[in-house]
Amino acid sequence: MRKRIDWTWEKLDDSTCRIKVIGGWIVHHHMMIVKGTNTNQVSESMVFVLDKDHEWSILQPLAEAKKLENKVEASDFASTNK
Repeated sequence: MRKRIDWTWEKLDDSTCRIKVIGGWIVHHHMMIVKGTNTNQVSESMVFVLDKDHEWSILQPLAEAKKLENKVEASDFASTNK
């Protein structure tokens, strides 16, 4: 049985990360909002996500997954018999 939790943040995207806690995850989102020339605002939030068995796995972003797909060309199906 584990007696200690490892406090290791996992990056979900550029402004969001998560950490495993008892009974689920804490998700932290932090973003700098630029308004005008002199004022910068920070948007920050944390939320607890219930997942007692820690089954939430991080998926690859859809944009990156599409880059990895093989592109099929019409010429791939062209007849080679002449």
